[in-house]
Amino acid sequence: MTDICNNGFTLKRALLSPLFIYRVCVIVSFFLTVLSFFSQVFISNTYAAKSTEMRELLAAKQALSRDIDAINLDIIKYSSIAYVNAKALDLGFERPTKEFKVLQSKSTDSNL
Repeated sequence: MTDICNNGFTLKRALLSPLFIYRVCVIVSFFLTVLSFFSQVFISNTYAAKSTEMRELLAAKQALSRDIDAINLDIIKYSSIAYVNAKALDLGFERPTKEFKVLQSKSTDSNL
């Protein structure tokens, strides 16, 4: 097999010529630039989608936080002594008029 091309140059000499190296560098630079551009577009689109999703999640978190605060206020309101007393009176309960004694039973270990 011969190293001579049609025009008389050796293949090695043609591959090492400055013009060939320049063309290869230009082509590689072009493809790297295109690859860089598309990767930046892909990454920015990915971050934009994630940013939108994050905003929606934060809005949902704030809404749930407001709901929890409202429920906690209802719990505080309905468990207050004044509310329970007023509700009991509305339902017809009356304040006791007599004193009640609390009976204590003697417990033994044999009864358990």
